Amino acid sequence: MQKRLLLREVLELLILSVAACALLLFPETASAAVVRGLRQCGAAILPSLFPFFICANLITELSLTRIPARLLGRLMRPVFHLGGTGSAALVLGLVGGYPAGAQAVAQLYEGSSISQEEAGRLLLFCNNAGPAFVTGVCGVCVLGSAKAGLLLYAVHVFCALLTGVLLRGPLPDAAPPAAHTSPGKAPGFAAAFITSVKRAGTTALQVCMFVVAFSVLSAFLLCLLPEGLPPEVRALLVGMLELSNGVLLLDGCRAAFPIAAFLLGFSGLSVCAQAQSLLAPAGLGLGQYLPAKLLHGTLSALLALLLSALHLLPEAAAAGAFPASLPLLPLILPGWLLLGIICLRFRKLSSGNSAQKRV
Repeated sequence: MQKRLLLREVLELLILSVAACALLLFPETASAAVVRGLRQCGAAILPSLFPFFICANLITELSLTRIPARLLGRLMRPVFHLGGTGSAALVLGLVGGYPAGAQAVAQLYEGSSISQEEAGRLLLFCNNAGPAFVTGVCGVCVLGSAKAGLLLYAVHVFCALLTGVLLRGPLPDAAPPAAHTSPGKAPGFAAAFITSVKRAGTTALQVCMFVVAFSVLSAFLLCLLPEGLPPEVRALLVGMLELSNGVLLLDGCRAAFPIAAFLLGFSGLSVCAQAQSLLAPAGLGLGQYLPAKLLHGTLSALLALLLSALHLLPEAAAAGAFPASLPLLPLILPGWLLLGIICLRFRKLSSGNSAQKRV
């Protein structure tokens, strides 16, 4: 055990030493990446996320989760095997963009509106890309068509919901209560708004810090990749590290549509770190978040390939589908195999947890 811990510390020190040397040897690359990350924060991330962070905080501060719970509660229980209170996180996660869904889950848990188990299951499908990023960046800038962006967003949302269905836990015996503690008196709107803006500002600053940090990592990753590597592979590798940089590298690629669908579903390690930074203060962890996002990305890529094969893409995005000579079956079969493995793994974990609770 001590040898393993020592080996881990040595590897961490080696990685940090290499990173420090890279920053000293290539300061121009790091500086350009920082500037690029700050521009992304000012141009896209803050305008799209900050208002939704305020909304998520206001919903919990004013104890308004009862409204979406009543509207969508009958849908959440039979479809996702969850209480209706989690519908607030689902809605904010679908329209607010990363990581508004994770923040909503953390806020609901801190407010005792959902249990720890419900929070972990909500995270599997409630932290998603927003329509502004998908249609604006992926659709208009990369695929050259707003209609293609809307179709890509529809694929993203459908596969997120499908992921929630495939990875749902056992159906509870009775509908869970809306809150686990007796609700206190809700603060006035003015006080709740001030608190929500302060928390939203702190959250937005954390997100921007991760975006800048992973922009630097993406820049150095691009420097390490071989020049002869296909652009689709470069975009995929960078996108799995940091989403926005990888998506922008798909401009002009032949397989832009399915790769963008996969990257949006997987979300990248940067979004994963952002979610963890929001969940940790509430005492929550990621759990099975990464396998679930891998499933979401794989489902999205398979559906995108199917739409491409059926010639259902807008004309501007058809060139960003996949080469006509590329066989579709060898691409779909490994994907379905991966889906089966992930789903069986989740089923085993769910059955094991339920068995422990019955004991």
